[in-house]
Amino acid sequence: MKTVSLLGIFACLCLAQSAQYVTHWIVNGRPGENVAYRVNLTNGRSWKAGLEGDHLAYLAGALDACNEELNCDAFWPAGLLSGDVEQSLDLFYSDGANANIPIRAAIRIIAARVAGATPSQDAEAISRARAKSLP
Repeated sequence: MKTVSLLGIFACLCLAQSAQYVTHWIVNGRPGENVAYRVNLTNGRSWKAGLEGDHLAYLAGALDACNEELNCDAFWPAGLLSGDVEQSLDLFYSDGANANIPIRAAIRIIAARVAGATPSQDAEAISRARAKSLP
């Protein structure tokens, strides 16, 4: 009976370790990827996978954090409501090349657009964000 119990505990530990690995892989990428820019950051993949209501909840939290830091001008697009930012992010992440760009970086790019960034400045900002987010 002890052997069966020990084997059961061993199997549970193996399954837990496998689940932890799979969760890490889903969140942080495949082994060997350079995920330093994506660690603990949600990106376009998580944005597109979000359920109804998740986007506005995320944006409400981001706006609350922004208000706490009192540095909203550079982060939140001036004059846009959460629904407007949600639509802008949906459009931004419709380009698969932007999938690894963290949401916070995408919001900054949208804020720069609203503030009047030129197309070349916009393209440069996206290029820098993509370069940081790629393995």
